[in-house]
Amino acid sequence: MVLVLALFVAIVVIVIALVLVFTLGQRLKGGITLSLGSTHFSPGQDIAGVATITAKKPMGPGRLFVSLVCTEEWYEWDTDSDGDRRREKRTREVYRDDVDLDRALTLQPNDTHAAPFVLHTPQPQDTLAPDGEQPGWAKALQAIGAAMSPDVTVYWDVESRYDIKGLDLTAQQRIPLSYSFR
Repeated sequence: MVLVLALFVAIVVIVIALVLVFTLGQRLKGGITLSLGSTHFSPGQDIAGVATITAKKPMGPGRLFVSLVCTEEWYEWDTDSDGDRRREKRTREVYRDDVDLDRALTLQPNDTHAAPFVLHTPQPQDTLAPDGEQPGWAKALQAIGAAMSPDVTVYWDVESRYDIKGLDLTAQQRIPLSYSFR
């Protein structure tokens, strides 16, 4: 019993140390912030903002980009092999639109890089592309509309990410964006 408890404590200490190293490693290298020009958005409206990255150590080259992401969340009841039931949260990304701000950004210590951006929100009335095919976002919006129920919650987020080998700096901001399918 003592051996099991010692092993459990050792595993917990290792996990905490890894989390601290990862979290502090990000802060020691730099940070990224996201500023949006507005706090209210409507379908079809552009979202303007600025992603600002600050380096404390040399970083890069890396990809700096922003994304408009829609995620749906719901709960389901699962039964395990013993027959016990429990409520599980499920999430699924139904829409993502990435916009590159810089594909090979390199930063030196104390550098700050501000990158303005514009993201376009999907318009529900535009359901067919010129070739007659339905674009991915239109399918996503239909899935959201079909899934709209008291048990499903839909979230829209603007994300900014600086993706470099060994480290990803991210910032995320939830936005109020509602589509009506009635």
